[in-house]
Amino acid sequence: MPKAFHLKLSELENVFGSLEGYTDIQFFEPKFSNKDYHALDFHSDFISFLDNTGTDKNKFQEYVKTIGENYTDEVLVAEVMDEEGYNTTINANYSMGDDFEEEYGNKNAEVLCILLKKEEPQ
Repeated sequence: MPKAFHLKLSELENVFGSLEGYTDIQFFEPKFSNKDYHALDFHSDFISFLDNTGTDKNKFQEYVKTIGENYTDEVLVAEVMDEEGYNTTINANYSMGDDFEEEYGNKNAEVLCILLKKEEPQ
């Protein structure tokens, strides 16, 4: 599945195509400071769920506007995940994984997962 490191939120569509092409878009933050975060670890040990916007572009853009106080416009990692990938990374520490058929009505759903860079305190 496609994956990208260290890009701007405004570059997501250039890298991943139309946001409407995904079943859901989910935002995460690092549990630890950015400098302690290892970019290859898109895993439940290192991230916390923030929100999801679905694929409505207006809702996505509104959400991006509201995060400006706590996050930069930099994406540490963005990755498209299918059910298996999602359950072995984001849900790795949970006994029950997500059933995409039940949650999205499509076993083959693809979720664009975005790990935002936190604004460092001054």
